[in-house]
Amino acid sequence: MIHWSDTKLEDALACMYRIFLIYHQKVPRIMNPPLAAGLYTHAGCQKFNDPLKERPHFKSAESYAGRRVGSWKRFIAKNKIYGGQPIIEEFDGQVWAVAESVIRPCAEHFYEMFAQREKPVAGERKFKVGMGDFIIRGSYDVIDKPFTYLDYKTSSKERDLREDELRNDYQFTIYSAVFPLLVAHDNRLADGLGLRGKRRRA
Repeated sequence: MIHWSDTKLEDALACMYRIFLIYHQKVPRIMNPPLAAGLYTHAGCQKFNDPLKERPHFKSAESYAGRRVGSWKRFIAKNKIYGGQPIIEEFDGQVWAVAESVIRPCAEHFYEMFAQREKPVAGERKFKVGMGDFIIRGSYDVIDKPFTYLDYKTSSKERDLREDELRNDYQFTIYSAVFPLLVAHDNRLADGLGLRGKRRRA
């Protein structure tokens, strides 16, 4: 079986040689500052919304962002390593620069969105769906009431299923198709979304 994700599909359309290098030759992706900052920011969002962990409290979005930036500067920017990989800079000081250009605004925006809300129904919900000779894999960053999902990197708010998104966005086309199937086969998720007694019609 051939395994695909929305990212892999986008890579294939951009450059098949890239697919060959990454997935066949196993050439590792370069850990550059924007990628490291994105992974770091995502990890913080995941921890904050983890249903099984106590959510930390801060006085403001600025104080939360300050904590995230401070940790980045103390550990990541100082050593220039993330996830066990050295971070390759395009220019000197780039690892420090992304602290203010990427991590701080993203952290402030995230805190403003979620600090006053209950934890979502589910987070980091992975899926694997067979489609003919292909397997599609993915992961929802957030699943929440009433029947919504969110991606930390690309969503400014919970997404509705607009036709233009379904036509032009691989990630949300796939995720929109899988979402009802996921809920229909996961009783706990359906109950969390308040769909008890309705989920079998999804």
